[in-house]
Amino acid sequence: MTRRNRPPNPFKIAILGMLLAIFANAGAQELSLPSRSPDLGTADAATLETLPGIGPALAQRIIDWRTANGGFSDVEQLREVAGIGEVTLGRLRDLVVP
Repeated sequence: MTRRNRPPNPFKIAILGMLLAIFANAGAQELSLPSRSPDLGTADAATLETLPGIGPALAQRIIDWRTANGGFSDVEQLREVAGIGEVTLGRLRDLVVP
């Protein structure tokens, strides 16, 4: 029997299936969004970092801006935070509340 005509190895198929399930589940967890819209007026750095495109440095700049300016009255004010451009604001606009 040549290699091409050999039936698939069920062990290899099972392992491949398990790996696909593990990686599919891991990817879904990484992309999950917060279940509640974070409040820009009260969110801590860890909460802000759950948002797409927000890392530790940008989360701290958001908090610093909030402290210096008395909070956010509109989500559009995020554009005033250094490092937040139109693309990032577009990602965040529907995910946060002022």
